[in-house]
Amino acid sequence: MNKKKSKALISTLLICLCAMMIAIQFVFERFLSISTPFYRIGLTFISRAVTGLCVGMILGGLCSWTADYLGSILVYGSVNPFISAAALLRGLCFGWAYRKKEPNIVFTVLTVLFDQFFCGWVVTTTGLIRFYGMPNNAATWGSRALQALFLTAVEIPVLLLLNKSVFPPLRAFLRGHGVYDRFDRKEKSVED
Repeated sequence: MNKKKSKALISTLLICLCAMMIAIQFVFERFLSISTPFYRIGLTFISRAVTGLCVGMILGGLCSWTADYLGSILVYGSVNPFISAAALLRGLCFGWAYRKKEPNIVFTVLTVLFDQFFCGWVVTTTGLIRFYGMPNNAATWGSRALQALFLTAVEIPVLLLLNKSVFPPLRAFLRGHGVYDRFDRKEKSVED
């Protein structure tokens, strides 16, 4: 296969992979979670980690933002820019943590803390207060902090388990089928 066909195939696979990751995040966020008007407890972090592993930081952020945007339009009819920004940041964070690095305890804990306490607690709570009329008081911030603590306690062990059992074979599969980064190819061509 010549270089042009190979690049086109990789680009097509990447587009299909991104579309699949958006669909998976949408399903995890909208249908595999417990939602109330102001709280959502779900497994979206798993799909964000897989997306970050598969497509990297920038595309992971865009996939996460797109899934949130589509979900907001289809479910609520409007988009909260704070919550969409939090989704983008979450996707970027998981993409950074899982793309080029073998995730370890430190990266996993830092990613979850950023995800829950900055994106979930600060940015999302601000969006809920500004756009959905949630009261801006200590009870709101305290209950959202408890939610972040609970989700942190759930996410860290689940992601550590996935780091050991699911992500290494997935990473090997992606490498073996040429889906991974063009940077890997450039490094190999420089060595040859």
